[in-house]
Amino acid sequence: ILDLSCGPGIFTQRLADLCAPSKVVGVDFSRAFCEAACRRAPQAAAIVRADVSHLPFQDACIDGIHAAAAIHCWPDVPAGVRECVRILKPGRTFFASTVTLPPPTRERLVREADGSVPRARFTYESTRVVNSPFFDTDSLLATMQGTVSAENIDMSVVDERLPCFVSVSVRKKG
Repeated sequence: ILDLSCGPGIFTQRLADLCAPSKVVGVDFSRAFCEAACRRAPQAAAIVRADVSHLPFQDACIDGIHAAAAIHCWPDVPAGVRECVRILKPGRTFFASTVTLPPPTRERLVREADGSVPRARFTYESTRVVNSPFFDTDSLLATMQGTVSAENIDMSVVDERLPCFVSVSVRKKG
């Protein structure tokens, strides 16, 4: 099981505690996070420093991928999702959670676009930068659907009280 964008290893540790630790690998781009994950989850099989767009794994070798609150931080979401699907075994799942802009922010951007209110200094319409949430769940779903040929793409709001926090699962055909 790959804990992608594992950060300091919180979920890496939990996955290793729940599963066979020798089957859990944490991956993050940040050297500091990889070091922290090594300290937090020493029982994991490995902690690997890697770019999500170029994962150092063979095709179809991973049983499952988990990316908690992470894909909005990826510089190239479609490339990262394609890599996840590439390394997943057929019939297996990539699960991610991420954030979208909260409704008041989306509403303001719509009003700015139609001229109802003055434009803020920075808007989402400008180039998407790392660590920016998706505009809404529809844009997240469109990104996923436009990136992979998946058997299933399921998306749901994790908690109705937090409608900007969503989960996505992609099941690889096979």
